Amino acid sequence: MDNTAFKWLAGILLALWLIGGSLFLKSYFCGNNDAEVTESIDTSLGDATGMTVRDGDFSVRAKDFFTFSAGSAALLPVGDGLNTLLSNTADYLKSNADRVLTVTGYYDESEPAPELYPDMGLARANTIKEELENLGVDAAQIVSDSEVADADNLTDGRITNGITFAFAEKSLTDSRLERIRENVVGQPLTLFFESGETEISLSSEQKEIFSDMIYFMDRVPDSNLEIGGHTDSIGDKNDNKRISRKRAESVRDYLSENGIDADRMTAVGYGESKPIGDNNYEPGRRQNRRTEIVLQATATS
Repeated sequence: MDNTAFKWLAGILLALWLIGGSLFLKSYFCGNNDAEVTESIDTSLGDATGMTVRDGDFSVRAKDFFTFSAGSAALLPVGDGLNTLLSNTADYLKSNADRVLTVTGYYDESEPAPELYPDMGLARANTIKEELENLGVDAAQIVSDSEVADADNLTDGRITNGITFAFAEKSLTDSRLERIRENVVGQPLTLFFESGETEISLSSEQKEIFSDMIYFMDRVPDSNLEIGGHTDSIGDKNDNKRISRKRAESVRDYLSENGIDADRMTAVGYGESKPIGDNNYEPGRRQNRRTEIVLQATATS
């Protein structure tokens, strides 16, 4: 190799070394901007950092979750993100009448069941259901459900990811509705009371029936509840009629507090006029201290 060729080759190698060194120093001191942007996008959209709701082209996300204190169905204060999520979800449902949203509430098995619902998860789901109804969503587009929470969702006495949403197509047939029509409509649900008392105490089976009644009334507009209070024959007749009316009204008010329109319920006090047991004996008198709730619907509804 002659001297001129050697100088040209050395110059080329030197130039490549200088260019490579410059790029290395820029990367070292300035960082990789493209990698930072990609990482930021992935983090902001990550489901692990907040609640995301999707259905087809519809998508909305909040940076936090619906949270509840242990033993309570009352929603803890939420930020603007969750309020926007609820509002956008409501708008989507109102614009898509063929879609149904299942709201699942989570609970820990150690939590006591509320008075009306079989478990705390279902009560929490109904809290969110009422929020969506207040935003104008048809109650028939919302189904409440519940599941036991994972251990990861229990933090410092709170259910930290207490609600999830899932969409589905509205079915032309509703097997649950037909089951309720066959087994619940027209059949009295009987609550028994101790003498002089008006407090409601429900069994697990009765809570399931109440859930069915709410489900049916959400979907059948002309259905209603007739609530009749009854007593035994101990005491003054007028006092018994007043007590029976208070029992019926306490049931009506409780159902109203849990989402049933008070205008769709009728409360009547019958006193001791309609016994189903023998008032001469305590077992019969215990049967007569009752309130009967009857879900009513027309044959064509």
